Amino acid sequence: MARDLDIAVYGCTGDAGRAICAYLARVGGATTWALAGRNEAKLRRLREKLGVEVEIVVADAGDAAAMRALAARCRVVATAAGPYAAVGEACVRACVAAGTHYCDVTGEVHWVEAMARAYPEATSCLVSFAGYDCVPNDACVFACHRALGEPLAAAECVADFGEFFEVPRGTALTAFEFARNVRAVARGVRAFGGWPAVRDFATWALPSFHAGLGCFTLPCAGAVVNIPVVHRSARATGAAAATFRLRDRQVFGFCVGRVAASALAYYAYVVGLLVATPFLLVAVAAANSPLAPALRRVLQGRSTDGSPDSTFRLWTTATGATTGATATAYLAVKGDMPVVATAALCAETALALVDRARAGSLPAGFRTPAALGDTLIDRLKASPDMTLEVARV
Repeated sequence: MARDLDIAVYGCTGDAGRAICAYLARVGGATTWALAGRNEAKLRRLREKLGVEVEIVVADAGDAAAMRALAARCRVVATAAGPYAAVGEACVRACVAAGTHYCDVTGEVHWVEAMARAYPEATSCLVSFAGYDCVPNDACVFACHRALGEPLAAAECVADFGEFFEVPRGTALTAFEFARNVRAVARGVRAFGGWPAVRDFATWALPSFHAGLGCFTLPCAGAVVNIPVVHRSARATGAAAATFRLRDRQVFGFCVGRVAASALAYYAYVVGLLVATPFLLVAVAAANSPLAPALRRVLQGRSTDGSPDSTFRLWTTATGATTGATATAYLAVKGDMPVVATAALCAETALALVDRARAGSLPAGFRTPAALGDTLIDRLKASPDMTLEVARV
C-alpha cells in the first residue's frame, strides 16, 4: 500500500500532542508528517502557531472509516489522545486493519495488555509507553545489555525529574481513570509484567543507597509502569536472565552526593506517602461516586505547555548474569518530564519506527520501545535535546 505520509500525530491539540508537533517541526528534517484530530479549526490554529507547512487530516475516533483512511496513508501514527482506556482503541483498531505502525505515550499497562489480547492478528508494530513511560528505563536497560553482550542479572534505574513538574491534562485524566478501575489496573500490571514484576514492586518502598551517586534514593513514582514494562521488554529482547531483578528509583537533584540530605528526603517522602494515603482513598471513593462526571470536567479543563527549562535525567547501572560485569547508561532529556521531555521521546520513537519501516525490519505485534533496538538508541544519542552515554565499566 502506498503511504504518502511518514507520521501522523493524532490528538495533536492536547498538551503532549502540541509538544510532539513542536519537536517534529524542529528536528523532523525531510520526514513528511501531518496534524490529525477531530477539530479542523484547532488543527489550523496549531499549524499557524507552529509556522510549518504540513497537512491537516480530520478524523474523529468515533468515525471508523475516517480513522482507517488516516491510518492507511501513514507509515506511523503517533497518538497522544488519551486516556487510552477511554478513547484509544479506535486508533489501534485502525492501525491494525491498515497494517500501519503505531506509537503512543500511555502509561496504562492494563489497557495495553487488553489491546494485545484483543488484536493478536496485528502484523504492524505497535509500540506503547513511548514517553517518559517508559523510553528512558527501557532503552537504557537495553543499551546496557548490548554493551555487555549478555543477559542481565539486575538493573537499577534512578531518575531525577528536574526543576519543573506540572501534571498535564492527559496524565490527570489517566490518574482519574486509574482510581475508577483499581482492580483492573492491578490485574493488568501483573498480567503484563508477570510475577517477577510483582516481586520487584513488593520491595519498592525499601531504602536504597546508590554508591555511584553518593546518596539514598527514593521509591520512583513511575514504578507501577516502568517495572512491568521493562520486565516484559527485557524478556522479549533477550536482555534479561531468568533471575533478572529491577530497581526503579528516583532522587531529588540537590541530594546527589549528599548522604544526610538524601536520607532526610527519603524519610520525608515515606511520611508524605503515609499522610497522603487517606486523601488517595478519598480520591478513589470520589472517582467512583456521583461526583465523577463533575470531577472529570474539572480535569478536562487543565492545560499546560510544560517547560523547556527543566531537565529529566536517568542513571542506569546493570550487571551481567554470566560474567558479573557492569555497564552504565546516562540519559538526559531537555524539558519537563510530563510534557516536553515525553514529547521528544515519543517523536524519536516515531522517527525510529519510520527508519525501521523503510528498512523493512520491524517486529509485528504489541511491543515496547526497546523492540526498536539500536535504531532508537542511535536516535536518542543524535537528538539535539538529549544526551545518552553508555559504557562498560
